[in-house]
Amino acid sequence: MEEYQTLADEIPQITYARVAHNLPEHPMITGHYCFVRDTVSEQDHLKGCNNEIKTNVRRERSKINLPILGFSQASYRTLRKIVQKCATKMPNLKNVMFFLLCPAKLWLLLNVRSDPCIFSSVDDDWLPYTVRDYQNIQQPVTDPHQTGRDIDTIEVKVRNETIGNLKALQQQSFYFYDDITFFEGQPKMHLAYQPDYLLTSEEVYTNVALEENRARYLRLNFPHWRFPSESEVDELITVLKDMCNAILPKNSFVQAVETYDSVERLMGVLVSGRKIHDGSIQLGMTMAHLILRQLHALIVTIHPTTPLVGMFEKKPTKSKPVLQKQKESEEQAREGAEPSKETLEVIRYKKRSESQFLTPLHQRVKEGKFQFVRQVGRYLPFMVQIKEEVDRAIDDCDDVVNLREEILEALLELESVMFSFDMDKKTLAFELRERLLHQLERYYLLICFNAYLRDQLSLRFSLQFTEWMRRHPKLYQILIYLDISEWYTTADLLKHGKRVLVADNGSQIDELCTRRTTGLANFRQLVGWPIYGASQPDGPTVQRIHDHVTIAYWNVALHGVCSEDGALSADHARVPVSMPNMIWVCLRNEYVIGAGGETYKWRYKNNFTESIPLKGISGVELEEFEEKFIEGIKKLATPCKPFRYIMDTDSYEQGEPLATNELQSMKQMFKNVFDKPHFTSTDPVIDSQALNIPQAYLEYVNKHAEFHRIPLPKCGPPPPNIFDQILRLILNNTRGLLTSAITAQSVVDASAGMGRRHVKTKRNGGSIDGSIDHRLSTSKDAVVDRIASTNLIFFCENGCERTSLAMTIAGLVYCHVVGFAFGYRVMEEERISLRGAKYTKGEFEIIQSLVRRIPNGNQVKREVDYVLDKCFDSMSMMHFHIREGIYFTYTKSRDETDPVKKDALKRESLAYLEEYFFLILFNMYLHECQPTRWRCPFEVWMEQVTQRCNYMELLDNFGFTEFEKLDHLRCLRERWKSQSTTESLGLGIV
Repeated sequence: MEEYQTLADEIPQITYARVAHNLPEHPMITGHYCFVRDTVSEQDHLKGCNNEIKTNVRRERSKINLPILGFSQASYRTLRKIVQKCATKMPNLKNVMFFLLCPAKLWLLLNVRSDPCIFSSVDDDWLPYTVRDYQNIQQPVTDPHQTGRDIDTIEVKVRNETIGNLKALQQQSFYFYDDITFFEGQPKMHLAYQPDYLLTSEEVYTNVALEENRARYLRLNFPHWRFPSESEVDELITVLKDMCNAILPKNSFVQAVETYDSVERLMGVLVSGRKIHDGSIQLGMTMAHLILRQLHALIVTIHPTTPLVGMFEKKPTKSKPVLQKQKESEEQAREGAEPSKETLEVIRYKKRSESQFLTPLHQRVKEGKFQFVRQVGRYLPFMVQIKEEVDRAIDDCDDVVNLREEILEALLELESVMFSFDMDKKTLAFELRERLLHQLERYYLLICFNAYLRDQLSLRFSLQFTEWMRRHPKLYQILIYLDISEWYTTADLLKHGKRVLVADNGSQIDELCTRRTTGLANFRQLVGWPIYGASQPDGPTVQRIHDHVTIAYWNVALHGVCSEDGALSADHARVPVSMPNMIWVCLRNEYVIGAGGETYKWRYKNNFTESIPLKGISGVELEEFEEKFIEGIKKLATPCKPFRYIMDTDSYEQGEPLATNELQSMKQMFKNVFDKPHFTSTDPVIDSQALNIPQAYLEYVNKHAEFHRIPLPKCGPPPPNIFDQILRLILNNTRGLLTSAITAQSVVDASAGMGRRHVKTKRNGGSIDGSIDHRLSTSKDAVVDRIASTNLIFFCENGCERTSLAMTIAGLVYCHVVGFAFGYRVMEEERISLRGAKYTKGEFEIIQSLVRRIPNGNQVKREVDYVLDKCFDSMSMMHFHIREGIYFTYTKSRDETDPVKKDALKRESLAYLEEYFFLILFNMYLHECQPTRWRCPFEVWMEQVTQRCNYMELLDNFGFTEFEKLDHLRCLRERWKSQSTTESLGLGIV
């Protein structure tokens, strides 16, 4: 009788299924998964590198003979053989399956496989089997947001699940698939009832590494075509730090002359992955090349006479071109000789870039000349050398995959399918675009990784890669430049029917009911301050606002001087007259076209509501591109017919063609309004009120009006330069804004025909019955002082999200210049009397963490809340309020069932939370830099302050921790990188 019974602790729920209809039914792991062998077809479809047929392993080595070797998934015996021959000095290199001309002192065995792998005992060896979903057996099960340790944990759970099922079934063998192409004789039975018959990757690789004193093992997750997460790179840096300390001299700052302190060999890296052609192995080899290059440069600096001098100056070994190898193979076959093993395994198809004419744009792509490279070159020193080193590292390990060429291949394939109306090809285009963005991100982060090595290797990695990236927030902001496809789209898309023009007026929902009085939807004011927000105005509306303001300010000026005519001195008399200055600020980051007194936007043909932004563009660049876009529309053979939104039917209808001679950009539209010399209003009331106004005063408003373009993303963290532009705009017009707040009339009231609220005008001896003839002084010696009264009007498409953010930024600056009013101190704050209202007050855990890290944080947050509450006299029915929108959008995402909409709402709620986060940081900046009049830009200050309060750590672990467990969106890189849609284009993505 056995003392211990191998029975399952609990009877598991076992699910039976079959992979194909003609295959037997068997238990599935967790009801979904089965074991699949890494077959020859899975290993190398390209057959573009050397291999070992008996062991079924494909390998790739450095062209300049660095101690770097990459190979596909090997069995236990093959893996052990590779590590032994690398870590030991082999006297006979002829019998070795590979050779390295440069020996290594230490070896790092790096497993970059991104899917779980279990090793099963077969014929005195352990063969690798991956875990696949039986309903999609051709695709590996991967998660780009997992770490290597997570995958190891999954492998342990899979093994325990398998053993538990066999115990419950009282069986000893489980089902394994060796062939998933023809399924001949499948599945096969292997012993698996004990852990001794199923080994995890950690057990196999660790056992191999421990057999050699000079080898170390590390498991990382390198997702397909992506760059690993910062935490995974930190794991690599931790191991490299120990290995470099063992290689480098003890004193790196003084040239060592002792012979025992000399360095003769570098470390070596063995990179193992699932397949040789999926790019993950090449990424590991490229990173290893960069590490060895920087390590070599440091060693040569310390020891100029080291034998390692000139290691990276060797010429790469040239392999025969593929076509030449194919030709040799054919000649051997014609001569009756048996083709060699090498020529037998190198046959592959030509790439698109090898058989297609490449335009100058394609040549720039092949050379890696991208827009984000230029952007990061303005930030990182020695950018030319950093990029050249990355390109050399890629070229050193490109026998199978070259990252720059793969980017070009994906771009060429995307260009060939993106104009198709076939839904299957639209799905393919979306997948290609996603792949292209991932490859561009990989190339960009390789540049950042090399910059990190240049900075930190000499310091023995005093900072981890995550911390170094957090100290350079600009590098995360450049991620938006990975996708600038809309920068180079042309008006020809209107001709092909891919895009359409849509009128602005019909789609603007006027929640505040201000269109009837002002002509602008959602027109509102920061109460008491000359800062306004509105929806997109057209030309007649801008003129109407100017007309109302002119009349209102003329009346204000006369009320102050009407009774002072007799009191003027004959010697001198100075009459102050309030003169309005209107500053219009457009926050839209998309094309806006003016025609026939209306404005139009362009949209996807199948989605009229989704905006098409030009990401990362500046105001000047957007105005230039908009002018070119208008010229492109004028050159179209067929006039464009715009669409209009019909509210009664909730649909869009196509209207009459636009007159080509009336098309103009938004800048030109405002310029035309400003150039009008006098009133052109058709309103008889306005015309009658303007009869007694001097012509010079009438012309003043338009002549001194200004138009600015500050592109602001509709959803997402506002770029720091946006804060700086609004700050400079306020500071340059401080005097006019202060004068307008004290002496002038509200634009909202003026447009509505009302008098000034909360303002009393002193009239000495003036008439109160309205019969007095208001006029300026008739004294010949009187001098009129023109007092500029500035009004700042922000507008976007609907006057909601972006306008509220810009008004809040401007309000904070205004308060720091002029001073806060009642309501911003702790004893003046309103009490919360509603259950759960703390979330509408912005008291989230991530915000509270920031408040605790900054000086006087509670007061800084209270001042932001004060300005936010100033946006409305009462609670908003639209939730324009950023702080209110955070919680309400999150609850909508939590209740949403559609995964796509749920993800979009989740991102939107996090974007609102980030805006609130940045507003608090900006207010802290205004406090700290006020003594110097904000000489230091906010963008520079953000990089300086991250080392003091480490706010980037919060942004990199961002989310609603009080409601849920954080997911992949907690990472800064996942939230700030470009997001593509099914309607996005690929032209000009680089």
